[in-house]
Amino acid sequence: MTALDQTIQYYSDMSWGSMQISYDILPQQILSGSISSTSNPGLVNTASAARASFPVGYQAGVDYDGIMLVYFQPSTGQLSTLPGGAHADINSDFVWLSYETGVNYKTMRQEVGHNFGHAHHGSNSYEYRLTRPNLPSSAAGVGVLDGFDFMSGGNEKFEVADFAVASKWFFN
Repeated sequence: MTALDQTIQYYSDMSWGSMQISYDILPQQILSGSISSTSNPGLVNTASAARASFPVGYQAGVDYDGIMLVYFQPSTGQLSTLPGGAHADINSDFVWLSYETGVNYKTMRQEVGHNFGHAHHGSNSYEYRLTRPNLPSSAAGVGVLDGFDFMSGGNEKFEVADFAVASKWFFN
């Protein structure tokens, strides 16, 4: 089972069958426009170039709801320094995954979680957590991650690291 198939199965299981994800893989291509071998590829210009490369007639929200761009990690620019080789914005429709480091199940499901509206859950921490000894460390200035779900550092600790219970009320 591929990392993408595992991610699809995870979201279906975690949402009690409410969330169904499907995908198509477009042929590999070289992005053009503001992307070149001499530029510093970043999030905005690669997303724009990827959207422009879609077959004529593809419409966002009609033919597709999101894009995953798998790229070879460049030596310069914003895409060369992404933590874990991956990035997604909250409530966005785009995920960047480095072929070398980002295409794995745990990274993919966490980045898709951002697209579905979830920040790193350390920002949603409860005050009592601040009094615990041995708090997990801060991640990229996001705040203390509690490590109990896959949006807060639980990806590496637990085989199953679902969204927190409050997040799952949506599916009930």
